Amino acid sequence: MIKKISIYMITIVGLLGCGSINSSLKSFKVKPTEPLPYKTSLNAQKNAEGFVVLVKHKEQGIEEVRESVRFEATKYCLLKFGTSNINWKISQTTQDWAFDSGSGKLTFSGQCEVR
Repeated sequence: MIKKISIYMITIVGLLGCGSINSSLKSFKVKPTEPLPYKTSLNAQKNAEGFVVLVKHKEQGIEEVRESVRFEATKYCLLKFGTSNINWKISQTTQDWAFDSGSGKLTFSGQCEVR
């Protein structure tokens, strides 16, 4: 009898652990091992694959802010979709990440590759 109850309890606890990754990771804070050089913020619709990363800058170019942007986007895609693959919006002229600059911010766009 105790064996059956134990098996039922293990099964119930196991099934309860199969919830959404989003709900279990809401309080999970991901921080880089070393401080990033630029402050970024990511904006996306709820559970959307596409996102926008804003970087406060003082005349820096794409090379100087790339790692800060990449970290924020990778964190978002990993936590929401379980992948670090990102399709960045590419500029036709430079064949590199496209960005808009204005209001003291650089704006980068991308989309998580969902499996």
